[in-house]
Amino acid sequence: MATNWARIGRLLPLLALAADAAAATPGPWRITHAIAAPWAAAAPAGSALAGHMLALRGDALHGPAPLRCAKAEAQAITLPAEGLFEGQLAATADAAKAAKSLGLATLPAPALRIRCPNAGFDLVQADATTWLLALDGRLWTLSTAAGTYAAAASPAGVVQRLLERHVDAAQGGAARGFLPATPADLRPFTTAALQAAAAAWFAQPAHPDEAPEIDGDPFTDSQEPVLRFAVGAAVVQGGRAEVPVQLADEARAWTVHYRLLRDADGWRVDDVLLRDGTPLRRLLQEARR
Repeated sequence: MATNWARIGRLLPLLALAADAAAATPGPWRITHAIAAPWAAAAPAGSALAGHMLALRGDALHGPAPLRCAKAEAQAITLPAEGLFEGQLAATADAAKAAKSLGLATLPAPALRIRCPNAGFDLVQADATTWLLALDGRLWTLSTAAGTYAAAASPAGVVQRLLERHVDAAQGGAARGFLPATPADLRPFTTAALQAAAAAWFAQPAHPDEAPEIDGDPFTDSQEPVLRFAVGAAVVQGGRAEVPVQLADEARAWTVHYRLLRDADGWRVDDVLLRDGTPLRRLLQEARR
């Protein structure tokens, strides 16, 4: 059968346009956690939407209620500080300062305006892999980092879910940092060795007149609340794996590395390399409480 080069020549531009359109469609996103909206008085409750995916496919928006809709229009826009989150940031005393507190350093900010038949909302882009959505007095963080697409039982998937639980718990209440309840809360994602090291550290008598040597949250290597995180792709060698994670607060971004072991229960976090390269387990063994 002869090749119809003329027909193929006519199809190539159409295929290129389709590829460009697919590449231009952002997402899908994973909803990771909520932070308090600057215009809301109360801290956010637990993130019921966390762990759900949101995706534009054709003219439909797929995801959890109340976000999904059968007919959706999406438009790329840029917004000044006063226009962010459907204008709700303008309710604060200083919209530009409030935007900066959310880690939105570049203004006007790129955004995706989504219109559904019964409602509409803006997804505001915070960085290359993070978007913010205002809903019910909270700002929901949506991510397109590699870890959001990883299988739950994979190394990157385990780290993704550990941080979703850990960061969401910190944002949902006044207590933050490394707490006695932290090891138990993260038990499904960590090895027995890491749990034992943390338990031994907390078993030390506290020194009321001195600041503890572990002051802050070693799982994120930060003394400030973490606004967002991006879990990278895992490097796997046999029964060991390492997963890089970029974290950010309102002023800066940094990277920590999670080390995992695979045992009979699957992949578990065995250690965390802080930004200066110090292993968390060594710090727990050497530091005073």
